[in-house]
Amino acid sequence: MKSYDWIVVGGGITGSLLAYHLVRQPSRVLWLEKDVSLRGASRYSYGGFSYWAAKTPLQQTLAQRSFDRYFELQDELPENFRLRLLDLVMPILPGWDPQQVLAMHADMRIPPQLIDVPSACQLEPLLNPTAFDAALTVQHGHLHPGRLVKALQAAFQALGGDVIIQPVTGFLGQPSISGVTTPTHTYSGSQVIVCAGGWSRQLVNQTGLSIPLYFTHAESIEIPPPPDLHLRALVNPIPLKRFDLEAESCRPEKIGLWAAAGHEAAPPILDVGAVPFGEEGIRIGQVSRTLTDPEARVDPVSSEAAMRQGLRPYLPSLADLPGQWYECLVAFTADQLPLVGSLQPGLSIFSGFSNPLATVPALAERFATHLTAGTVDRDPLLAPLSPSRFGKG
Repeated sequence: MKSYDWIVVGGGITGSLLAYHLVRQPSRVLWLEKDVSLRGASRYSYGGFSYWAAKTPLQQTLAQRSFDRYFELQDELPENFRLRLLDLVMPILPGWDPQQVLAMHADMRIPPQLIDVPSACQLEPLLNPTAFDAALTVQHGHLHPGRLVKALQAAFQALGGDVIIQPVTGFLGQPSISGVTTPTHTYSGSQVIVCAGGWSRQLVNQTGLSIPLYFTHAESIEIPPPPDLHLRALVNPIPLKRFDLEAESCRPEKIGLWAAAGHEAAPPILDVGAVPFGEEGIRIGQVSRTLTDPEARVDPVSSEAAMRQGLRPYLPSLADLPGQWYECLVAFTADQLPLVGSLQPGLSIFSGFSNPLATVPALAERFATHLTAGTVDRDPLLAPLSPSRFGKG
């Protein structure tokens, strides 16, 4: 049986970036993903990275390094993942004072600008000028997540890494983890790193641990390229509700709900949005639900109707175009920072990124370096992300 230095569980953005940086150390790395074609949050991501929105010194450092790292990766990787900067136009929801909303963004690394309706419509001509009185705008990073994962996988394998498409069904060893099992094989590794996004909590539960990581069921619609319409900008009316939903659903009195399926930790929310993907169409959304069962069934008909109804005032020409409803899990924590570090001997986690594209490149690079050196706990940027900061989840 072949033995690995590192077994990375999860083939999305987090797992692919970490596996790529680990194999460059160099190390013997196995990258496990359960689906032949991505079906999680990386597949249905909007592809945006808000490098401009970081507030704290830690977030700003990570956002700047991630921004720079994307341009380095564009040169390193064998395939183009469509890295670009787009105008983000954020119409201010009716009833909100534009100056108050502007002040809410003043402490960000690059504060957005307040613009009037004609300026917003110049940036995005499909906007309905009667739906809002003002907007914010900023340059927003954007890439194609699926193409990035594909490029990282190709580079990873070229450097000697192994990719296996199998779900992880269990972990070897207690109290020190020494590998994983799949439906057909056993794989031995010095360290297993869970990078499975919203599924990470359920995976880690198999070891008997409960981790302070939670998830939303995020729903969106993919629209094929309209023949006569061209969406130029990313459009997201504000204020957004998702981060308030996350905070509400993991309040101390609600943590116990996450121990079992069948609960809804907070009422669902709708954040209206539309993102252009060129010849691959447009993604609109999103409904977010804090259902504690990762396999809970939701009603796609009512969700799709709600998303279209929410979009109609702002982008009426897009609201009724035919498209396909999708759902995925999006991981998050109580403080909007990921879980990065050791859970028990032989088992680490790299998950909980509710806004992964903004910080994962920097953290994957840094985590891989310090994992290899055994200095994760002593790094001033990684130590504050340790799962131990919460205690039991």
